[in-house]
Amino acid sequence: MTHVVIIGASLTGTSCAQQLVQSDSDVRVTLISDELDVAYDRPPLSKSLKLGAALPRVDLDPQAHLKSANITVLAGAPAKSIDIANKKVDVDGNLVSYDKLVIATGARARTLPAFEIAGAPIVTLRSLADAKIIQERLESKTAPRVGIVGGGFIGLELASALSESCQVNLFEAQANLLSRVLPKEISGRVADRHAEANVSIHLSAEIEEIEGDSDSVRLTLADGQNFEFDLVVLGVGAVPNDEIAGQAGLTIDNGIAVDETLRAKDDVYAGGDCCSFPLALTGSRVRLESWRNAQEQGLHIANQIVSGEHSAFDGMPWFWSDQYDLGLQMAGWPNSNSQQVIRDMGETLLCFELDPDSKLSAVSGIGPGNSVAKDIKVCERLMAAGRILSAQELADPAVKLKKLLKG
Repeated sequence: MTHVVIIGASLTGTSCAQQLVQSDSDVRVTLISDELDVAYDRPPLSKSLKLGAALPRVDLDPQAHLKSANITVLAGAPAKSIDIANKKVDVDGNLVSYDKLVIATGARARTLPAFEIAGAPIVTLRSLADAKIIQERLESKTAPRVGIVGGGFIGLELASALSESCQVNLFEAQANLLSRVLPKEISGRVADRHAEANVSIHLSAEIEEIEGDSDSVRLTLADGQNFEFDLVVLGVGAVPNDEIAGQAGLTIDNGIAVDETLRAKDDVYAGGDCCSFPLALTGSRVRLESWRNAQEQGLHIANQIVSGEHSAFDGMPWFWSDQYDLGLQMAGWPNSNSQQVIRDMGETLLCFELDPDSKLSAVSGIGPGNSVAKDIKVCERLMAAGRILSAQELADPAVKLKKLLKG
């Protein structure tokens, strides 16, 4: 019987464990989690956090596969070290042997030294425990004042979720929201929707001074504006949890470096937010903090362990965000030399990025609810097929994208 040890019980680790026991009854799995809560979905923490409501816990194991006799879950007992030569993992002082090892340790919220003020209500949002702290703090206040530092997906989704019950100010250092992943035409619509919800967004914001005590946090901008908050949430990115892998001698390159099959070394795999890998679409090494990537990599690793064969991971980057009544979706990987083409259909907007060979390298879209989903899916197929496309046809709403698949 093959024993697979998986370090990390979020989406990648959970998906891998479930696939392993469903595919092969001769596989035994030990799933290690440093959190007592295991197998819960993280996106709802920022998208659906409400005051006066139950915490948004979405179970990643509704069919209870993790209760299989072939899976042992070690919750609240973090892995301390990995001995690759002897194939053992130290779990809180107990050595667990493995035949195959999967590292799915994810990432943690990035912090900023200037905001490390002892006792001040300054937090990040990455876990159920973080969400509980935010909810309890704000529910204890009348007309709570929230400052969010960072105009990425976490910050914007949290601003959307809290806007009904809190006074929200969001500070972004760049000139546009989501400037690294979205064109200004789309980020502008995001900013307008937040303004409609009375969220105050401060672009090109330079925070010059931070003061805090147990009751509040005070921020001063370089332009002289002063703010006082009951809670400040940092949403300034994430850092891969790759320390345990680095200490074990594995290569670290913006996360745990794996090959195209997601192997870091013989019998050692890594997947999800903690690893960097060669992207099939471009060949460049990337690290993706993406729900679908995390799930697909967990499944890919499991299928290789069961089959005994090594195959390249060819997943397509895909991201989504829900804010108010708007849905955003993105697919592909932007090219620095790309040509942007806008298709404006009124309520919905698509932005295509064509590489120098007139092939689609990325697409992003925004619209009510799930309205752009079908178009994004067609664009994924166009990228996978490597179609040469016309900018004029892409810009024309009268031209059906499915027609372009036929060449």
